[in-house]
Amino acid sequence: MPDSRHPRILRYPVLYIGGLPCYALHPWADRIRRPWWLSALSIPRRRPPGLFPVRTELIHHKTRRARWPETIKMWPWIIAWGDWDRIETMPASWEHDHIVAVLEGADYRQLPIYDELCQEIRQKGRTHLKGLESAADIDAYFSNIPVLADSIRQHGISPGRTHGAKEIQVRIGRDGTLLKCGEGTHRLAIARAVGIAEVPVQVELIHAAWAKRVIEGYDLPLTAALRQWFAAGCPRL
Repeated sequence: MPDSRHPRILRYPVLYIGGLPCYALHPWADRIRRPWWLSALSIPRRRPPGLFPVRTELIHHKTRRARWPETIKMWPWIIAWGDWDRIETMPASWEHDHIVAVLEGADYRQLPIYDELCQEIRQKGRTHLKGLESAADIDAYFSNIPVLADSIRQHGISPGRTHGAKEIQVRIGRDGTLLKCGEGTHRLAIARAVGIAEVPVQVELIHAAWAKRVIEGYDLPLTAALRQWFAAGCPRL
């Protein structure tokens, strides 16, 4: 994986300096419907357009070996061009199988993923997963799966702001495919495992080709057009 320290140094200047035109355009973009790109660029990168309910089976996950381009992580607007959405994906998270096994009563110490994580600890002193940096962290991760699953069964997926967590984040590719990114992967995987049909998601990035299509398809500014599209079940346009 490439060293991302130098791009990260420039991340916030790029985001906020590049985001100033978005704030400047915002008052006008809500009152007009053309051109489409003005409506799109009026939503600042750090102010995603609300939460939208979506069926869990519509969300695709990148494979473990796939990597988002570093340029996308620094991109200041919610609209992005390029081939960043052409990433290798799979229908469910890599966590899905072992979460289902744990919830069905399997001993997590007998699962291949447990051995893999422990081996990473022995070899590197940490795992590839955020927050799992010791054997105790690995045990806590697996032990917490049934606890979180019970909570999600009873209460569903609550918006992250109600309990201090970040929202479940997605990106929208050029054909309208929902691509899981950022936060909420673990909660989403458990929600699917326990049969939750719908979760709230936060749109973190949209391909320019899709932004144009959804704005013109609904003849509305981007936020309103997205709301209509999600309400209709994310149809192909």
